[in-house]
Formats: sequence, structure tokens, C-alpha cells
Amino acid sequence: MAYSNWGGKVFCGDDPLQENCDVTIDQVLGRSKHYSHYLEHYIENKNKERTPTNQMYHAVVGNKSSNVLVCLYKNTITAIFDCSGSLLLSVPYDDLLEEYKEYTVGGVTVRCSWGESEIEVSFTDSSGMEWVGESGYCIGEGHEEWF
Repeated sequence: MAYSNWGGKVFCGDDPLQENCDVTIDQVLGRSKHYSHYLEHYIENKNKERTPTNQMYHAVVGNKSSNVLVCLYKNTITAIFDCSGSLLLSVPYDDLLEEYKEYTVGGVTVRCSWGESEIEVSFTDSSGMEWVGESGYCIGEGHEEWF
């Protein structure tokens, strides 16, 4: 469920992946349990050191077999990880000022386009599966029916 007025949604092919929204990299990779509410995540992790793989994103586009995991928070792309959770790219701030940008990492090209209050990313993984993710203001569960 979206927290605050910001949220996200993720699709693999035509299939909506609700479990890839309001999650951490560790959750997507199966290294941490899924939470039903952001507050549960915060309470359980409040005494842990905050790392890029245990912080909450509005959408994580990809899974263990997609070569890359693209992290979206509010209307920005923050980072791209490989499927072991290693950081491949920390997105430079100046890139966020562009309307369209492509990144080639982990053998795939991630396409990003920004609107006024949202971002959409897409890529095709090595198996030919198309991934699409969106994050922004009033997007996702709690704001619209999408799955």
C-alpha cells in the first residue's frame, strides 16, 4: 500500500507485481520478510544500520532473474542494483533534470522518462521479458486500481 501521497506500480509483461511496491531490495531478493505496512518495516528496522538494500522504495522494477533491480522513490530513479544486491549505478543528481535518459547496466538498457510528478522506467531482461515501473505522486495502490 502506498504510504504518504507517493506510490508506485510494477509490471512484468502484462502482470502487475504488487509485491514489488513499497519494498526493499532485500525483500525482493527474499533476504527479508515482506511487510504489510510501512510502519512495520520502520519498527523492525529502526535500530539497524540503514543501507541501500534495506531502505524502502516506492517501486523496485525487476526480480532475481531480471539482471537488474531499478529502484524508484517518489518521482526519481535512485539506483540500479544487480540481482545479488550489489550497486551497479547510483544515479547522478544532474540526470534527474533530464526528460529522458538511458542507462546500460548489467547487460540491459534501462529507459527512463520523467513527468512533472512521476517517473516511468522500462527494460527488457535477458529472457526477453519486458519490465515497466512507475512511481510518483498519487500513483499505485490506495490511489488507483491497477492490479
